[in-house]
Amino acid sequence: MTPAIRTRTTAENAAGPSNQQPGSVFCRQGFVWREARPSDLVCVVPSSRDQARSDNAGAPFRLVDPGATPRGGVQITTSGNYLYATGTGLSPNNSVRFYAVGINTVGPYSLGFLVANAQGALSGWNYVATISCRAQQNGPATIVVLDQGSGTVTTGGITYAFQC
Repeated sequence: MTPAIRTRTTAENAAGPSNQQPGSVFCRQGFVWREARPSDLVCVVPSSRDQARSDNAGAPFRLVDPGATPRGGVQITTSGNYLYATGTGLSPNNSVRFYAVGINTVGPYSLGFLVANAQGALSGWNYVATISCRAQQNGPATIVVLDQGSGTVTTGGITYAFQC
């Protein structure tokens, strides 16, 4: 988030109640919920909601140290060349994106996505991606998980499946 967006968000938070219909949590005409996370019901102009969604989607690409990202409710495992995930504590009915970090790419490498169920879970072990060896790969890859509904970025675990 840039300083300008941070300043705008602070102003939107202060003005949010005046953008609501009186006596309601619903927004006045021309305003929408920002929805930076499921509980974010601040009324803003649509372009601000679009900016929040874009910021959330780009979060894995702005990590200073992906390996230091905290563990979340998603766990990963590999079997042969296949990556699987399971977990809870996710935004219900929202996409969960998976990225590999530390595999000799400029930034996080997109692996695929799953959709959390209505309870905010990935029930059972779900196929995410087929992984193949990468030249010059000599260490583990950190699997970064983005809950697109909340914008939360966590670590799902480590895999050695990219090593040749």
